Amino acid sequence: MGTLLDRNPYFCLLIFLLPSHLAGLQILDPEEVEYVRHQTTGVAGHSVELGCGSDPPSIFIWAYTKPGSESNQVLLYDYGHGPKLQPLSKDVADMGLVFNSSTLLINNLPLSAKGLYTCQALYETDSGAKITFYYNHLEVLDGEDSGSAFSNITLA
Repeated sequence: MGTLLDRNPYFCLLIFLLPSHLAGLQILDPEEVEYVRHQTTGVAGHSVELGCGSDPPSIFIWAYTKPGSESNQVLLYDYGHGPKLQPLSKDVADMGLVFNSSTLLINNLPLSAKGLYTCQALYETDSGAKITFYYNHLEVLDGEDSGSAFSNITLA
């Protein structure tokens, strides 16, 4: 079964990137970390939204893992002082956040943007901090070949 770090190396990234002003937060039992998985299909040239929970977290980090790769790159983060888009995000796609949320918005979706998008979210609760990982597997259809597949596609 392995340790939490064996099962989810992103946990280290989240803990490492937490700002010092949140050092007093109590992290709930690591075995209580929640994992949410989504499968999203977008169409090249259109926009697509990738979710990071229904309520904006206190802190969140969006990372991207290219198919066939085990490494990920941080695209965007918000430590509670406003979102910061990372320069490497431009290598993936034109992206930002839906206004007043942690939902990732990818505009003019390129075929090369398919892969795993992970939102690592920390929520402050009365009983301590809650960590949730939102795994968004994105498939991208060629806009010219999508035809009748539009009924199964998430468009923004």
